[in-house]
Amino acid sequence: MSSRSFGRDHLMSKADPHLRDRRKLFAVVGALFVADLRIARAEEAKSFSRTVAGAEISFPVLPGFSSPDSVPLYKQQSIAQNYRGARLLAFYPAEMDLSGVSPAGRFISVITKVEPPTSISVADARKMSAMLRQAAMDTVRKDLRPDAAETEVLAEMKRRFDEPMLKIQDGGDQILGVFDEQPSASTLVVVQKAPGGQPIAMAMTQVVKKGGLLNVYATSPYRSQRDVRWVLNVTQTWLSQFEDLNPD
Repeated sequence: MSSRSFGRDHLMSKADPHLRDRRKLFAVVGALFVADLRIARAEEAKSFSRTVAGAEISFPVLPGFSSPDSVPLYKQQSIAQNYRGARLLAFYPAEMDLSGVSPAGRFISVITKVEPPTSISVADARKMSAMLRQAAMDTVRKDLRPDAAETEVLAEMKRRFDEPMLKIQDGGDQILGVFDEQPSASTLVVVQKAPGGQPIAMAMTQVVKKGGLLNVYATSPYRSQRDVRWVLNVTQTWLSQFEDLNPD
């Protein structure tokens, strides 16, 4: 600013005592406009759409996760190779956990069949949820004894879920329960270990929406039961926002 314009503005502010206040107001309004624009852009990035079984479905982007559209294509292709015969709809790498620590190996992925069958009804979804629950019960029952009652099986699942640290053998897994059993969704939580690998905690969810079947996986390296609760919590948050974006 030149000395002449500064002098003129200084004299004007003396002549008009409200000028300075108006300038402050303009500055505040401008800052609010920029903030609103940034918020609007952030809100736009909180969801995206994919076409599944001929219908457009919206997907949420959770706080603390990168938007799937920001993941490099080569990374998406690498992840997709883990789901042969399926189409990767979304891959969300976690940016940080609840304590603000950047985690390694935590992510959510959503897949569907490459060639989806005919439209899946809510009745079909209920049958699938019942089959998932029964398969989980049968697997845990084998770990106990063949004639173990349902109450015993459920108590064993709860014991595993509450255990501070589970011991998982190479190539083994432990089912910790079936959660969020709804007409259109159900979640199986498991801790498993590939031979020679690190144990992982996973929440696997079947979701039926607009006639399409989605499989949602929340995954974390398993170091304690905190990781089990993390995969279940982020799954429940994802499902809640997913339903809000896609009301029936």
